[in-house]
Amino acid sequence: KQFQSLDCIPFKHHKGSFLRADTGIDCQSKDYLYFRSVVIFFIVMYQSIPILWMILLYRKKVELHPITSNHDERLALFIRNKNPNLASLRFLFKDYKCSKW
Repeated sequence: KQFQSLDCIPFKHHKGSFLRADTGIDCQSKDYLYFRSVVIFFIVMYQSIPILWMILLYRKKVELHPITSNHDERLALFIRNKNPNLASLRFLFKDYKCSKW
């Protein structure tokens, strides 16, 4: 769906191509070319969010799975939940067990 705003179709009886969603927009116009660059930028930004989350979590992986002396899952979860360094990322991992990290 994200690329529908970039889908151009050629017309046989007219030189050039037009936007499929709105055939009043010429795909060779400067306005469309600017619009296309903006759309591509935002698609890349939107698609990079999960990658950014993965990087942020990977950098904290030791804190996400604290090592306990007897490998107690409940103690590790308690330690992880009390760690102030993880507060801003908590929404990404709060439902997962420590052993899954």
